[in-house]
Amino acid sequence: MKNSRTPEEKLFYFSGLMSVLQTVFNIQFSPQLAFMHMVIATAYTAILARVNATKAGDRVIQLPPEFFDKLAEAGEELLEKVKKNEDSSRHVDVLCPSKHFVGLCR
Repeated sequence: MKNSRTPEEKLFYFSGLMSVLQTVFNIQFSPQLAFMHMVIATAYTAILARVNATKAGDRVIQLPPEFFDKLAEAGEELLEKVKKNEDSSRHVDVLCPSKHFVGLCR
């Protein structure tokens, strides 16, 4: 994701988080993993909508330049927490788009 050049490519790699979580909770269901999957899917949908709107000329709300770098960092930290079976609520809050896109999470 960090080496991708376009927002679309970055978002494609971010969507891999959904696949990883889906695979894990298919093996061992956890309400926390299901919630994380929902948050990431919602974030993906909201970010994709913003990227597409920006490409279409809507410049009212723009993603900050460091947005995808921070998203990648949060995703990496979240995966490490899942691997270690540690609390990941802070990372879910970071990925939740409600801070950037009103009304989409929780």
